[in-house]
Amino acid sequence: MSSSQAPGSGSGSAPADGIDVDEIREKYRSERVKRLRPEGYDQYRSLVDDLDSLRDAIAVDVLRDIPAEAIRTSLDTLVDIKDRIKGVSENPEDVVAK
Repeated sequence: MSSSQAPGSGSGSAPADGIDVDEIREKYRSERVKRLRPEGYDQYRSLVDDLDSLRDAIAVDVLRDIPAEAIRTSLDTLVDIKDRIKGVSENPEDVVAK
C-alpha cells in the first residue's frame, strides 16, 4: 500500500493493520445470501402480517387508561412502519443497504 492510499480503500490487499476490506465485504455478502430465502424480499411479508395481528390483538382493557390521542399516534406509527416495510419488499431496488 502506498502512503497516499487510504487504509481499507479496497485495493484487494490487506493494509498494514491487516484488515482486508474486500474480504470483509465478500464475507458479509456471502452470509447475506445464505439467509435470503427463495421468496426474496417477500420473506419480510410475515413481519407485516405480524404487525397487523399485533395491532388487532391489543386488548381494550389494557388501553382503557391511555388517552385516545396517544393510542391514535401509536397506531399511526405502526401503520407507517408496516407501509415502509411493505414498500421495501415490493421495490427491492429502492433498498439503500444491500
